[in-house]
Amino acid sequence: MSLRFTASPLIVGLLAATTLLACGAKKNTGTTDGGTGSDVDAGVPATPVTPLTADTFEARIGEAICEGESRCSLFAAATKPLCLTLVQRELPAQTVPDNRNSSFDTVPAAVAEVKAGKLGGDETKVQACLDAISKTAECRDDIIENVFATPQCRAVFQGFGKVPENGRCISRFSCAPGLLCLRPTDPTPACDGICGKAGERCNDDTDCATGQTCNEKQTCVTDAQPPGAEGQPCGTHGRCPDGLLCYTDRNLSPPSVCKKANGDGLPCSDLLLCADGARCTQENQNKICRTITPPGKAGDSCPVANGVSYGACAPGLVCIPANDGQSGTCQVAKAKGEACSLVFECGGFLSVLVCDAGSHTCVDRAASGPCPGGAPYSCDFTKAFCDRTASPPTCTPYRATGAPCTDNQHCGAYFDTTSCEGPDGQKICRAAPTRTTCQP
Repeated sequence: MSLRFTASPLIVGLLAATTLLACGAKKNTGTTDGGTGSDVDAGVPATPVTPLTADTFEARIGEAICEGESRCSLFAAATKPLCLTLVQRELPAQTVPDNRNSSFDTVPAAVAEVKAGKLGGDETKVQACLDAISKTAECRDDIIENVFATPQCRAVFQGFGKVPENGRCISRFSCAPGLLCLRPTDPTPACDGICGKAGERCNDDTDCATGQTCNEKQTCVTDAQPPGAEGQPCGTHGRCPDGLLCYTDRNLSPPSVCKKANGDGLPCSDLLLCADGARCTQENQNKICRTITPPGKAGDSCPVANGVSYGACAPGLVCIPANDGQSGTCQVAKAKGEACSLVFECGGFLSVLVCDAGSHTCVDRAASGPCPGGAPYSCDFTKAFCDRTASPPTCTPYRATGAPCTDNQHCGAYFDTTSCEGPDGQKICRAAPTRTTCQP
């Protein structure tokens, strides 16, 4: 899920936006199934069984995401309003790395085109999309930016595009069948995609036929370097045969080779994904493959990395981290006013409640006064950070834009609105770039 608490290594891997590239994870087919490219269908635009109720689609997606996050132990049911607020702010987040300052090819972009009459949507397919997001067996930490990585959600819009060749598009679904939306290669304007012929034009290699790759002009061309076997150099654009991934290391010769995916406990990166049944998880400053565990029962241990769970507990349970943030237990979250002993026992790390060290009861997180238990990230993270240089550690309001800082948390960067930037000794809080909302 991409609720961007980017300041802290405790949650950066859990909630950071990440587009993972699986070189060789599937064959090039000349069309795309809607991963990071654009969906293409032959023939004329289909007619929805029942037109999409576009006005409520984003809100329903948000509800499904937060239901899933609650099940995955990230948000207790009591903190759902906070989850919904963050989701609605992040739904316009860009999925294309070179154009992250706009809402191009996001859920809001698709909805906007439906409202403008440039795209259709099928209401009868919405429930399957919502179920896939909220009830999937795998808890994803990047679901907001990857709603359309879910086939059931692509099906809501796929095949209903109406924009003709060379027409402007802001969503992978916008273009008429036989065309695909070429995403903008220049960050400005970051909303101006163009509909081009499928099989000839491309966004990435998956849009081209087997034996071809997508060049810098967004055109399918014959491979300059075919992919090698295991242990051999990667092909053009880091392509490898099915079942292998392109591993890049400047210290190797050759620097890029095709290898099998890594298993539990082994390092990973955006270009080195984990084997089936595992996922790439941020732990401190490192990314590690961790096996996806089945939901735990009450009393079962649940894996955490510095306070944040990357394993799910059974419905109704939350992964409660120990005070040291290195282990966790599946249990029912304590409600406001109930007795507690662990700092995050009142709903987990992302709860709006925390265990008060004096009264040992669950209380609202505070924006001032001592940090509960002296623990970092125990204040009201919508307003304050725990200043652990104070004695005792004290909840302190976030610093204003332009104020001196030494860490992102000083600026309120949990919500990706500001960050601490500049050379050492001269860092200040800077506002994040304004994200452009793409209009049809």
